[in-house]
Amino acid sequence: MNQLSINEITGDIVWDAPQRRGEYNLAIIIVEYRDGIPIDTIARDMPNQRGECGNEPPVVETPLEEICVIAGQVVK
Repeated sequence: MNQLSINEITGDIVWDAPQRRGEYNLAIIIVEYRDGIPIDTIARDMPNQRGECGNEPPVVETPLEEICVIAGQVVK
């Protein structure tokens, strides 16, 4: 499919199945609005490297102990 999408609310970028390995550069223009009026524009670009990967999940050697954390507490 090779689809590229950007969530306009969260900014998440999803590139579904790039066709070839290599280095790519993604450039986007971001327009900031306030009350429906554009107030700022910025151009951003970011390099991407696509390579071969096995897409295998990590293996957890030791089972993790279940814990309950209440907001404001520190986990040690």
